[in-house]
Amino acid sequence: MKNVFVTVGTTKFELLIDTVLSDKVLEIFNKHGFNKVIVQIGNGNHENIFPNISWEKSSIANLKKKNLEIEAYRFKSSLKEDFKKADLVISHAGSGSIIESLEANKKLIVVCNEDLMDNHQFELAEKMSQLGYLLYTTCSSLITTFDRLKDSDLKLKKYEPGNPRLFGNYLNNNIFS
Repeated sequence: MKNVFVTVGTTKFELLIDTVLSDKVLEIFNKHGFNKVIVQIGNGNHENIFPNISWEKSSIANLKKKNLEIEAYRFKSSLKEDFKKADLVISHAGSGSIIESLEANKKLIVVCNEDLMDNHQFELAEKMSQLGYLLYTTCSSLITTFDRLKDSDLKLKKYEPGNPRLFGNYLNNNIFS
């Protein structure tokens, strides 16, 4: 089973959820062999799509649309399993979601929220894309970005996490010695 995992983190990113659950995008997922879409909706208001979803941490809503299983929830204590199961991650531009996805070695499309003021997340997504780790886009260009992901010439680099001890070692050797 091929899965798409969509995450908005702890925020509200209504347009991203509405975009990935649109008939047009779901048809593209279907066309490319995906069977399931897991959607972490955060603080979003999507009771019209998922009437059974509540604010309880364990609340999960399911539906079937365009021959795809769609599972939605607001929050979990860890998204690690969803990242692990995903063949593709579509994420907001939060640094935690980006790093967690890259550390799980997943194909990643980062969608920047154009409604945010002083959008530092856009800068992060742009830089990580320039370094070859991910593709980034906005909701209005998600479909064309998805097509780029399927381009056989596109090679995303494997993310190698940094060594968190380097900074501590530097401090110990140069400041505290």
